[in-house]
Amino acid sequence: MIPRKQIISEASDCIYFAWKNNLVCIYNDREKNLQSNDARDVSSENNTGDLVLAEAVISSDGAVLSKKKIADKPQGGNSFFTGVPQRLSSTSYVIPLGRRRVNMMQYYTELTQWATLSIQ
Repeated sequence: MIPRKQIISEASDCIYFAWKNNLVCIYNDREKNLQSNDARDVSSENNTGDLVLAEAVISSDGAVLSKKKIADKPQGGNSFFTGVPQRLSSTSYVIPLGRRRVNMMQYYTELTQWATLSIQ
């Protein structure tokens, strides 16, 4: 388990894949949460625009081997929408970046750009 507290959004999902007998998880988290595996130390995040893209490697016995930032938080309150990635190949994805917006009538999602994630 990767401890974190987030509101459910397009940025709260994870991308999972097997790599060299481990499970790799690409997800969004606060940068300070990457320093701890203790759920008591994890701060909650209600603003998805403050999240960085992170990678966690989990061993076959369920232990978190490592966690690290792989991309800074996007500018303009945007976030990586890990809930809707497009797989390009077995080693690459395209992840949309965007934000939730509101006008006088409704909430909507605004996509601003795309990021390519290559697995090495």
